[in-house]
Amino acid sequence: MIFFIIFYLLILAGSGVIFFIFSDFPDAFSFLNYITLTMPYSYLIVIFISTGLLSFYVTWAFSKKISFNQTTLIIFCLIGALAITDFIVHYPHGMNILKVDQQTMNIKGLVHGFRFEQSLKDITGKSEAINFKLPQYNSAGKSGAAYKLSPQSVFTLKSIDIPAAGAWCFWCKVKSPLSTENKMRILDANGYWIAFHKDGIVAYFKEDEFIHVTANTVIEAEKWFHVAVTWEPGKFCIYVNGRLLECNGLFKGVPAFSKRDLVVGARWNSKEKYFYGEIDELYIFNGPVNQDKIVFIMQNGLGSNTANSK
Repeated sequence: MIFFIIFYLLILAGSGVIFFIFSDFPDAFSFLNYITLTMPYSYLIVIFISTGLLSFYVTWAFSKKISFNQTTLIIFCLIGALAITDFIVHYPHGMNILKVDQQTMNIKGLVHGFRFEQSLKDITGKSEAINFKLPQYNSAGKSGAAYKLSPQSVFTLKSIDIPAAGAWCFWCKVKSPLSTENKMRILDANGYWIAFHKDGIVAYFKEDEFIHVTANTVIEAEKWFHVAVTWEPGKFCIYVNGRLLECNGLFKGVPAFSKRDLVVGARWNSKEKYFYGEIDELYIFNGPVNQDKIVFIMQNGLGSNTANSK
């Protein structure tokens, strides 16, 4: 039994080291953070089971003093095929997804990230989603799964920073055509919000007075598009699908509040101006984010999952 446990732990550790080397993560902390917060539980379960079976068989073989034969090789191949199949099913981007997450995490200033892979976990581990009644997911999101927003699935991120320079970036899809009167708010931090209406997108930021920027653009129902709102002294801007649409040059970069609760899918009180649609790849940054970084985030959020890019 002791030999089995030791061998089991050695295989797990060795597999982890090999996985880390080939994944191109910059350090062990980023790798462990990815494993514990982002990787699907089903893939971890397959790893533990296959490692356990391998350890059990090797322990049994040593105890019986038998040699490995063709049957053993077949068993190992089947176990490996199961693990690889599960990895492909959950991560169609293959090993590229690891590099994408590693690169995105390395973009200076990333403080919160949500990929909505059947969970509301923050990939940075810095915040917790709360106050949602009925979380709902769509497996055919923009990149993997997406989160379906409705009055029942609104959620809150507690006490996020409102810096002098930062950005909110995400993919989204509205469920039905918008009206000018009904300004659906997808992100609202009580004084800082992004809303959609028939004629485009509007963003507000509270300094000593409200500063806003409006981007006139056609919002088509049931079609994915990428939105990034960035701010820094002298610029308050809206990007759609990587293109700069509008900037307000009167922005001072002096927020009235340093921290706010961020409501996703409704007004800050979670009781009105609901967003009906889906959101995916939500990233929040402290610090300036330029157009090159926005395009990088947009493209790697899409990845190679072309089936869901329409």
